[in-house]
Amino acid sequence: MKKVIRFFLNILAIALASVAICQTEENTPLQKRLVLEEWLFGPFPAQESQLLVHQQGTENLLYIDQYGTKAMVLQSGLYNEAYSTQVSPGGKVQIRQRGTANHYHGITAGEEIELSILQHGGYNSIMQNLSGDQMMFEVIQEGNFNDIQHSGDHWSAPLRIQQRGNDMRLIIRSRN
Repeated sequence: MKKVIRFFLNILAIALASVAICQTEENTPLQKRLVLEEWLFGPFPAQESQLLVHQQGTENLLYIDQYGTKAMVLQSGLYNEAYSTQVSPGGKVQIRQRGTANHYHGITAGEEIELSILQHGGYNSIMQNLSGDQMMFEVIQEGNFNDIQHSGDHWSAPLRIQQRGNDMRLIIRSRN
């Protein structure tokens, strides 16, 4: 258990070194561009907190474990990597990555979850697994190499995928 706690504290320390985090109370109005509810680093879900993560640097690495959240993640740098898990109904996640190499790996389970990803750079890669009902998955990739590997289980998810570049690959596997 101590190793797990140390692991998450190390991730928190790394993230806080290059991440600006903004949290507000339930009734505090936020600017329109700030979107986020629930928790990011805690072991239990918090109620109605909001959060924005912005990383700017040479190498940006982010791990997000969410339970019923609304999140906005902005990464800009040479190498951007984001790992995300969303569980519970009603989550909304926006990932924006701009850099030479961008990678996103996500697992999403629940109902009525919206996932929006924008990647702009030389190499763009997405690996996503959706499991649940009434989900929305939207991707825009712009770069020399664009790769999406997507799988789903028991879902009715409208997919909106747009790729622009020289070398593009799209793999979709679904089971209903």
